[in-house]
Amino acid sequence: MGCFHAIVRSLKSLEADETLLVQSGKPVGIFRTHEYAPRVLLCNSNLVGTGTIGTGFMNWTARD
Repeated sequence: MGCFHAIVRSLKSLEADETLLVQSGKPVGIFRTHEYAPRVLLCNSNLVGTGTIGTGFMNWTARD
């Protein structure tokens, strides 16, 4: 729940010419942009853990 509150605090402090960067549900930074830039940019990584790799996934990754 701490990340949620950190995002809310960050959003409340944004100036009109700033953008909040959120990566994997955590606020990373606030960058000076411009008034018409997006207020928030979300960056998420789609990782597949070793315990979830099955034959279907292996066949899919082997395709070109």
